[in-house]
Amino acid sequence: MLIEQLLTFAIMFSYGALLSSFYHNFSDKLARYFTKERVVVHLVDFMSVFLSGILGLIIIIFLNYGILRFYYLFAVGLGFLITRKIIK
Repeated sequence: MLIEQLLTFAIMFSYGALLSSFYHNFSDKLARYFTKERVVVHLVDFMSVFLSGILGLIIIIFLNYGILRFYYLFAVGLGFLITRKIIK
C-alpha cells in the first residue's frame, strides 16, 4: 500500500516537472514570436492549461481509478515549483 502511494507520488511529481519544463519552453518560444498579440498568448496559455489538466486527470484515472487525493495535487505542484526554480 505504501509502495503504491510512493510510486504514485513519484509519477505525479515527474508529471509536474515535465509540465513545468514544457510550459517554460513553450512560453519562451511563444513570447518570442507573438509579443504584440497578447490575445494569442492568453488563448494558447488557456489551451495548454486545459490540455494539461485533462492529461493529469487521465493519469489519475489510470493510476488510482479516478480517486483524487491531496498528495497527488501536492506532488504535481511540488514538481512544478522545484523544476521552475531550477530552470530560472
